[in-house]
Amino acid sequence: AAVNLVKRIVNTTGDTLEVRKYERLNRLRFDNNPLMSLKEVTAGDCIVCFSKRTIYKVCIELEKLGHNVAVIYGSLPPATKLAQAQKFNDPKDPCKVLVATDAIGMGINLKIKRIIFLEIQKLTRDENGDLNYSFIPTHQAKQIAGRAGRFGSGENVGLVTAHTEKKMIELKEIIQQDLEDIQAAGLLPTVEQLEQFYFYLPNFSMRDILGIFQYMSTVNSDMYFLCGLENFKELATLIDHIDLPLRVRYQFCLAPVSVKSPFLSTLFTKFARSYSNGTPIDCKWLLLQTDYPWILPKTIKSLAKLEEVHEIMDMYLWLSFRFEEIFCDRESVRGVQKQLEEVIEEGVEKLGVLLAQGTNNPPAKGKGKIIAAKKSIRRAKGK
Repeated sequence: AAVNLVKRIVNTTGDTLEVRKYERLNRLRFDNNPLMSLKEVTAGDCIVCFSKRTIYKVCIELEKLGHNVAVIYGSLPPATKLAQAQKFNDPKDPCKVLVATDAIGMGINLKIKRIIFLEIQKLTRDENGDLNYSFIPTHQAKQIAGRAGRFGSGENVGLVTAHTEKKMIELKEIIQQDLEDIQAAGLLPTVEQLEQFYFYLPNFSMRDILGIFQYMSTVNSDMYFLCGLENFKELATLIDHIDLPLRVRYQFCLAPVSVKSPFLSTLFTKFARSYSNGTPIDCKWLLLQTDYPWILPKTIKSLAKLEEVHEIMDMYLWLSFRFEEIFCDRESVRGVQKQLEEVIEEGVEKLGVLLAQGTNNPPAKGKGKIIAAKKSIRRAKGK
């Protein structure tokens, strides 16, 4: 869908482009028998849905039916996703069923026999920022469906179906549509452009400058459009009261931070204030902000909190490559992040069972993870 646009862009930059096309080696076809009940799930199936709440609901039902289940969704750390994929792929592992979101669409090799779309609508934001349910786009449906029967998975053909006959008909209509070419690429303002605005409007906040930039800017080619700047503006607002050079403020506003999370927003602000004060942040300080030592999650909410802690560490590492003098403890944070990934991974393994049983007692095994994390910090600080 992007090839024609990239060709046009390359023609304007004077670069060269080589396009390589590949054919799928295994067949992919619709299984005309829709899944009417989770009781019909068999080994090698991947059930696709688009919310964590639905994922865990399905996971509990499958475990009640005797299935050992792997789980993959977007906010899980990459290492945890890979561990869940390896669990599902391992022929010696009792896990034979995968429950996942569209996170399986790219970058993960999976031995899936049949893709089952439990849902074909997902919650998305429209141009006004309002949340609405809409059918998944054709490119996404094709990408997810194509995970079934991949070459090297041991299957000669991949099967695709949906939950209920009505959804099956709708899914076929989506997948059988032609892909529409992407018409334009998004652009963000550069820091040099914003500096020109600041020169004439030195007392304006960055959020105001961005708003003026959006209002006044025009794009002189139909190949481009100005990206939405809402997340950029929200981050700029969070640190507006902190004394930072413009170029530093700009870099902070590009950081991988979700403004939807109060926890992440708070740590983001603390990071910016530490830079302003010239106060280095080490691993010990970071852990004090994250309810350390961690325990195995007992609920979806507690798992989500650990995922946010992982995002905090990602943000720290991202900033450490740009402001190394302040975010100066990269290797220690990397070491502890690996320990956190083990806790999250074990939590994902146990969470379905805990929810199904309704227990509030975390497995004692989590204590070993806490001790290991402490040892990792001591070794890193010793170095």
